[in-house]
Amino acid sequence: MIRALLDPSPDALICQRLTAKLGREGARRVVSAICKKFTNVELAALAARREAWSRPKQLPPPGWRSWGNLTSRGWGKTNACLDLITREIQSGRSRVLIMAAQNLTKTEAVQVEGLLRAAPPWFRPVYRPSDFMLEYPGGARAFAYSPEVPDTIRSENADLSWMSELQSWPKTTREEAYSNFVFATRVNGSRSIWDATPKKNAPILKRLLARAEKAPDKHIVVRGAIYENPHIDLAALRDMLEEYGGTQKGREELLGEMLGDEDAIFRQEWFDATRRGLPDRFKRRARYIDPAITSDPRHSDSTGIMDMGLGFDGQIYVIKNLSGKHRAETWAADCVKAYERDELDLLWVETNRGGDSHAALLRVVARAKNLELRELAKDEVPVRRTGIINFRGVNTKRQKVVRAEGAAALCEKKRVTFAKGLEALEEKLCAFDGSDGGSDDDIDAFVHGCHDLAGLSGDATDPGVAFRGLTEMSAALVQPAARRPVGNLASLLGSGRGGGRI
Repeated sequence: MIRALLDPSPDALICQRLTAKLGREGARRVVSAICKKFTNVELAALAARREAWSRPKQLPPPGWRSWGNLTSRGWGKTNACLDLITREIQSGRSRVLIMAAQNLTKTEAVQVEGLLRAAPPWFRPVYRPSDFMLEYPGGARAFAYSPEVPDTIRSENADLSWMSELQSWPKTTREEAYSNFVFATRVNGSRSIWDATPKKNAPILKRLLARAEKAPDKHIVVRGAIYENPHIDLAALRDMLEEYGGTQKGREELLGEMLGDEDAIFRQEWFDATRRGLPDRFKRRARYIDPAITSDPRHSDSTGIMDMGLGFDGQIYVIKNLSGKHRAETWAADCVKAYERDELDLLWVETNRGGDSHAALLRVVARAKNLELRELAKDEVPVRRTGIINFRGVNTKRQKVVRAEGAAALCEKKRVTFAKGLEALEEKLCAFDGSDGGSDDDIDAFVHGCHDLAGLSGDATDPGVAFRGLTEMSAALVQPAARRPVGNLASLLGSGRGGGRI
């Protein structure tokens, strides 16, 4: 990724020219001397001229009716929206703004607090939390909403709307919330702003792209990748590219690509590429259980039970899919029996539904066989011991699709192998679209196993972490430090660690 090829902001162009003529320290001295000639009020006014600090792609062209930023994570879309909205309100072109992110907490944290930060000192709004409203000098107002409660969006007629993180709006209410935003932004000259990270299972994004294709002069869509932001830490960017480069998640989150329906979360060719026999021994072997609430054969979900192992070659093996409509005492007894028979080292149970009852049930079954159920600490690595059953109950908080994308990245990198006889599970994974509907407990159990065995769950402590990076450190000590590219005036003046706008 070569930043010199990207479109810099006007202030970055000035810094690049000064640095080319005077060197980094010379340019810093010149800029510092110039800034000393301004008063604090003048410097504040200079800082408020966002057009000078924004990259060209962060500014909409004249005549826009809607302006969307469909870009990668970290591209700078939120700040671009904040700056534009502040200018629109300050100029008097917009008197009523309505806005929403994925929920009210995010709306307040990202949009409300962001607008408070983006406003210049002489145009600070006041937030009235009882009304979820920002009030600006001169009477302009900005109302905060949540797509989780779409009916409330009907209350205002707005001349400007801002829909943020559209790809993460709740599936059950997003269509109604979106349509209410459209209908509420209907006064003469009204306009809309939206931003999102590309996600293939987002029908609203597809419609917005189709609309932009029909009227590209009125409906503007900006596309961009994470490396266009000069404030992104290069070391962090390299780590992200190393882990997710070339994967679907990386293409969406880092490159801002909008993948088509053919780019499913899981793909059959990934499974076919890793066909091999199961090893005789495993470095680790465990069962991953996503229990159903009831065992009613007509109405309950199935209990997801996946037998998986980690080979000494680092490969994750899916050994058996034992999912089905099981009574709690049945699956518990079978898991305890299999723990001894198959030399497992862990029973991993999702506790979102049922809480501590699963551990209590397994403990009763284990005691009947003179075994002790030992619940592991969060960061404890399971070690097999005679007479002991290692148990870990986990309350998962991340969305199902986010967890599935992590497992999909492992499959795409050919880290997961399926045993023979699991064709039905492979087919179900390929049909999985990331939604929360249907009975996907076997998929959940599989995903949990992938995260745990690959060390993505964050539960295990890597004993080698203290030694990681020593080779790179030694090499760096004997080589001259690489000169980083100059980003903008803030970097020349030494804005401090992490001071860049992202």
